[in-house]
Amino acid sequence: THYFEAALLITLLGFVAMAWFATRFGLVDPDRLAVPSGRTNGQRLPDGGRHWSGIDCDPDGAPVQYWLRDSHPGDVSAWRDDYTAWPRWDRQGLPVTLHDFKPERAGQVRGASEFAPLIRVFRQLGRYSDAELDAAIINALIAATIETAESPAQIADRLTVKQQTELEEGRLSHYEKNPAVLGGVRALLLKPGDKAVLNASPRAGRGFGEFEGSLIGKIGAQLGMTRDQLTGDLSRVNYSSGRLGLLGTRQWLRARRSDYVRNVTAPFYLVWLAEAFDAGYLQIPDGAPSFEADPESYSAHAWLTPGLGHVDPVK
Repeated sequence: THYFEAALLITLLGFVAMAWFATRFGLVDPDRLAVPSGRTNGQRLPDGGRHWSGIDCDPDGAPVQYWLRDSHPGDVSAWRDDYTAWPRWDRQGLPVTLHDFKPERAGQVRGASEFAPLIRVFRQLGRYSDAELDAAIINALIAATIETAESPAQIADRLTVKQQTELEEGRLSHYEKNPAVLGGVRALLLKPGDKAVLNASPRAGRGFGEFEGSLIGKIGAQLGMTRDQLTGDLSRVNYSSGRLGLLGTRQWLRARRSDYVRNVTAPFYLVWLAEAFDAGYLQIPDGAPSFEADPESYSAHAWLTPGLGHVDPVK
């Protein structure tokens, strides 16, 4: 209880401290970044720059302004088509709009999903899974068949064509009203002389696990992780292979984390620190330059991240 009260007190103090600052961080759906009315993609701007996909760029191709819809395209009020221009920097050179993505080509101004190259793989995996599921359901539903003791020739010897038709229609009507059910599964009704032969031969789909694993491996390779890390299945992994795969994944995560710190958290910290100095919460030491004169020195910092976990912390 004391620990909970202490944690709650620290949390409340954190909210009070945040109330002192006007700097806020708000996420925006990328779908709201679009070409506004009155502009076209690739349009030349008065300053010599161009407009690309909702972003105004300077003559050197650097983004200077972002056009955001006031509502999401899927909202009820999307018919208004109202846009607001958000600058990338303010008059003091501090960031206002942060646009974080991983460019794949020179001059790229919009990000692409990492799953885009995997659309075909997802489609193949989905179709194969649906086909195997349908086959399993069909084999499970057909549990038994009903056959007649007489052959069509025996019935024809003692009945006319009309009587045969009436007999068959009566049998069908009877089983429709009174279906044969075995353990909750309905039996298959056949015509006289017909026989249902279920395919008991080994199916090619018995290798579905290996095929699914190969597709999951492609997905993991695109995302920078191994198949066992993507699925969480460690049944086929030993300590050496799991450790080796984790080392490669950690390098990929470190690179992603460094990009995020450089493009998102570090600029936000710079803006927050500028407000702290401007509001007087932080004082400039005697003889030191102002924050505006040397913001890089004042904002120098390092983000502490969690370390690698251990299966046995004692060892």
